[in-house]
Amino acid sequence: MTTLQNALNEASSFLQDSGEENPRAIAEMVLSFVTGLSRVELYLSLDESLNADQLARLQKNLERRAAGEPLQYVLGEASFRHLILKTGLGVLIPRPETEILVDVAMEMLGEVLSSVGAGNQCDDARSDACSDNSDECNDARSDKSSDSSGDKHASRTINIADIGTGTGAIALSLAQELPVFLEKSTSAKSTPTNPCTMPHLHLYASDISSRALELVKENARALEPEALAPRACVHFLESDLFAHYPAELCGHLDLIVSNPPYIPDSVLEQEVPAEVKEYEPWEALSGGADGLEIFRRLAKEARAWLKDGGALCVELFEDSLDDAADFLREENGNADGARWADISVTKDLTGRPRILSARLTKPSRAL
Repeated sequence: MTTLQNALNEASSFLQDSGEENPRAIAEMVLSFVTGLSRVELYLSLDESLNADQLARLQKNLERRAAGEPLQYVLGEASFRHLILKTGLGVLIPRPETEILVDVAMEMLGEVLSSVGAGNQCDDARSDACSDNSDECNDARSDKSSDSSGDKHASRTINIADIGTGTGAIALSLAQELPVFLEKSTSAKSTPTNPCTMPHLHLYASDISSRALELVKENARALEPEALAPRACVHFLESDLFAHYPAELCGHLDLIVSNPPYIPDSVLEQEVPAEVKEYEPWEALSGGADGLEIFRRLAKEARAWLKDGGALCVELFEDSLDDAADFLREENGNADGARWADISVTKDLTGRPRILSARLTKPSRAL
């Protein structure tokens, strides 16, 4: 019988021979995945034996990794902020730099509560409308197009679109973290915090890929009920940008956030590692000749879908940020009169330009 100790040593040697940079660490992760043991439990059980099924699965997964398949696909999961997300072939693997996009998006919404009047009553019809995060999420009561401006005692609805959601990393992180972030932001400004006036969040996680939508639904269902804020509702849409978004949302989105395909084709072909371009979906990586093909479409359509003061936050290729910012400035001459303001670039964890954010101001309409 093969003990865990022998299996670990043999797996490490196999991966080292295949050119793996961190063979021992990867061997530990694969063996933990196969046995269901944590790393600590693994080392406390080194004298125990693997059964035939475990040995077969271990060998298969090691061979997949040795062939260059990303570890996240081999293990079927990836970590992102406070989440462990299911991953799979055909869907982009979430990456650490995208975690900064979530931070920027929350900052852009940080002042949203300033427009909510302090009240002592709850709007019960909406307070529990989306506690189950089902696909339908009680749409009949979601009040998508209203900000409750006529009732100072009603909680406001915040509508957020995550375009190209993939595994759901951004949408689910916002659903989990944004309510707490907004509450702390309000408290920091010495504004009385009344749970009845905290906003209801409607997050629309959309992707052109049906496989991605299957995966994000799995990830949403896998979260513990308490992991998602009770006042956050996640909707799932298969859509090319806004093509299949509810019409009543047009002009009522508070935030559009996206990690679109943005790698220039020449970079993708010549510089991106084989394990990325040979395994991850090309359509989720390629941003066209300059990396901004999808971004331009997104920015143009966002003008109609954002509300006055709504924000756009997009992750882009490091060498494309200046051109993307210039594109937004050029769009300020558009006949609709809307203008991009507060255009800003944020660097990622490695110090590279990564996130473009801006706020859309719309002309007031004559009565």
